[in-house]
Amino acid sequence: SEHLERVLNDFLAFARPATARLEALQPEDVAARAMADPALADVEIRLTSDGTVPPIEGDSQLLERALRNLLHNAADAHRSTGTEQPIHLEVRADDAGARLQVTDAGPGLDDSIRERLFQPFVSGRADGVGMGLALAHRIAALHDGELTVVDGETGGAVATLRLPHRPSPVTNDT
Repeated sequence: SEHLERVLNDFLAFARPATARLEALQPEDVAARAMADPALADVEIRLTSDGTVPPIEGDSQLLERALRNLLHNAADAHRSTGTEQPIHLEVRADDAGARLQVTDAGPGLDDSIRERLFQPFVSGRADGVGMGLALAHRIAALHDGELTVVDGETGGAVATLRLPHRPSPVTNDT
């Protein structure tokens, strides 16, 4: 029933016109809240950050949902291979803003869906519905960000969510 509820909520969130309630956010805080999802309790997730990531502007609930979807995919990949390795969640600053990167040790991307990853109802798992990446991609776009998913250099998959820095307040010194 929890899986069905998650699928239904993801579908409704994808289908509804999105409106974001923007506020200043620390990317590390968004990552920590996404990691706290009880459905991820059976996998180890290691969060690393160099502490230099400036605030971003975003909707905390939407961004947490996008990151939770990426973490759920990574956890499912780990479960499918039985690996004991941790999932790595790295939060870093880059030229354009913040980069939140999820790296798993699963089987990597399925070639049959590689080009359609962000389309609704496309899944590489037999029990997958295919809404998680579609919704995460839509949330990234809503925040003027970008989501990419590629094969990892040593196996697994790497999902990278890039979000722009929070714009500086405009002052008028006249």
